Amino acid sequence: MPKITVSNLQHPHLHQDLQTNLIRVELPSRIDLNIDKNEIAQMEQVGKNLIITLKNGEKITIQQFFTPEQHTPHQLLLRDQQGNEVQANFDEYAQLLDYSPVRSVQVTAPSSPDHSVTTAPLNADPQLGTLSATENEEDGQPLLMKIGLGILVADAAYLLLNKKDKNNSDNNHAGPPDLTPPTISAGTLDPDGKVITGQTEANIRIYVTNQAGKTIGESTSDAEGRFKIVLSEVITDGALISMKAVDQAGNESKAVILKGSKDTIAPAEANAQINDQGLIISGKAEALSKIYIYDATGKTQIAGPVYTAKDGSFSVTLKTALQHGTKAMVMVQDEAGNQSKMVSVEVGKDTLAPEQPLIEVTQDGRTIKGTAEALSKISILSENGQVLATGQADANGKFQLNLQPALAKDQTANIVLEDAAGNKSPALKFKAGQDNIAPDKAIATINADGTVITGTAEANATVEIYNQQGNKIGSSTVSADGKFSVTLTTSIVNGNLAKVYVLDHASNKSIALDLIGNKDTIAPNKVLLKNVNDQVGETKGEIKAGDNSDDPRPVFNGTGEPNATLTVYNHGIAIGSVQVDNKGTWSFKPAADLALGKQNFTFTQMDAGSNTSEMSDSFQFNVIPPSTTSSNLLMNHDHPVHQFQAQTNISIDQLLLDKPTAPETFFSNNISLSQFDSTTTSPDLLQLLQPITTYIA
Repeated sequence: MPKITVSNLQHPHLHQDLQTNLIRVELPSRIDLNIDKNEIAQMEQVGKNLIITLKNGEKITIQQFFTPEQHTPHQLLLRDQQGNEVQANFDEYAQLLDYSPVRSVQVTAPSSPDHSVTTAPLNADPQLGTLSATENEEDGQPLLMKIGLGILVADAAYLLLNKKDKNNSDNNHAGPPDLTPPTISAGTLDPDGKVITGQTEANIRIYVTNQAGKTIGESTSDAEGRFKIVLSEVITDGALISMKAVDQAGNESKAVILKGSKDTIAPAEANAQINDQGLIISGKAEALSKIYIYDATGKTQIAGPVYTAKDGSFSVTLKTALQHGTKAMVMVQDEAGNQSKMVSVEVGKDTLAPEQPLIEVTQDGRTIKGTAEALSKISILSENGQVLATGQADANGKFQLNLQPALAKDQTANIVLEDAAGNKSPALKFKAGQDNIAPDKAIATINADGTVITGTAEANATVEIYNQQGNKIGSSTVSADGKFSVTLTTSIVNGNLAKVYVLDHASNKSIALDLIGNKDTIAPNKVLLKNVNDQVGETKGEIKAGDNSDDPRPVFNGTGEPNATLTVYNHGIAIGSVQVDNKGTWSFKPAADLALGKQNFTFTQMDAGSNTSEMSDSFQFNVIPPSTTSSNLLMNHDHPVHQFQAQTNISIDQLLLDKPTAPETFFSNNISLSQFDSTTTSPDLLQLLQPITTYIA
């Protein structure tokens, strides 16, 4: 169990020596583990806690080490190989970044002949040697120092300091010491990685160290806090540096981490091949780089530049085909302008090297298996060149080899492939337990409601599900028999996609399985009425809103959602329904005559998901009686009436009447034929005959 020293950053002369695996810190604290940094196997953030795993398997937990924003107000100290103190630095993702040397800061407690706490550890006070919280004798407040549990609350150190100093505070005329660390509010590394400019407190010292802990620049801020530091070495290619400020009281700021953005690393050579016709050069290189093609001398450009795709693939078509045996040179230039070495391609020769294999190594380092170019030769070499295994991939590219001797923990080896033409792949470095083989794609389905995905995948793997926006909406562990079921936090409906990934224990991710949520939860749009047509009488055609029509069953035409069910309403009462065809059109004719007078038609539609649209806009028009039209009334005294239709300007002579013995009433006003004779005038007859409502043969 390690011996750990914890002190309050604001009062460094107050400290606590602990022998425990559990520490809790509240206020900014300095935590010295007193162990070599090389003994650390892993540092991991879990919530607000820092879990430190040593190589011997022992774990140390520091509670409340991180803030909710994943920053830490605390200092974590270890030792380097020379025994010097180094501080662990963490990035914005709470990941260990590097170690930097610790500058010794001399802190002196307020002078007093009675002062006894300048260097005394907190557990030297008899009041603190108890498992329960004790109280301050003067104000009755608990000190909250649970030493037996190995828990240090920084508030206790502050209360102790107040308690020891209270009686002498009136005699201390000097102001309180400056214990507030400075801050660096701004710091920028120029694009060339040579100069840092920034802002901090006025007249304080700023130091810059590289990842090895070497000081590579320092300066003093001016009266307005501005500073400029010219570095002794150029910082490029993602290298990290740490910058701290130290004020005149010796308080040290939190580290500011800067990264060199300039790219000075040349891209790898292209892996290229020219086809047998000598016309197309294709292959792979750095993603989004430029490809230039030169003649065999490497001096005359004959094609390009062309850009590689996101996966690095490219293809260049030459203007003039090269003859068999002719060579060309291929060069890669990255976005920063760095150029690769040229590689040659030759018509009629295989120059395309195998790609690095996908491998899985057992934890004991004895066996390696994987996938490589079919029938390629496989060589596995230790770091010192010792042959550990050789073999050949089968026709499907599969291979498995035993390593002799087996790889020890943290020992590395290299695997190289060689094809039939003698082209060799780049060496792939690996160690025991390494796995870069992605799992197979999941086999899965989504339920009708779009809320649950079930399926099969690699046993004991993790299934993660994302929506089209890239947000995770569910995850689960695959059972030992390869089955899984995930209830989604957000349903997948209305034709949206869910992407299902499988991640193995080494975090290799499968290609995505796309699932479509077919449930329809979106109501159709309002029904659109295109026209209403009158199909009877002398006047036919489209009925406009507000028009009069003598057609009691006009035809309604419109558009809607394909295959939806459309309901027709008149004065808010459903009078019929019709199916919208697969082209989105519909037509409706009332099954019964409409009553005379004002009509008020509206429509709704319901789709296959039972979603109903809003009520459509209303369409109003009037149905009127048919207008008077010409006809004949054919009667005689021996036969009943056969035909009659009223018409204008009719003379009584046209009605062949002969006083039927049993006249039939057939007018709406109950007028019978016996009510008029040959002396009845035409206007009188017309008045009598308005309107006809029944016909009696």
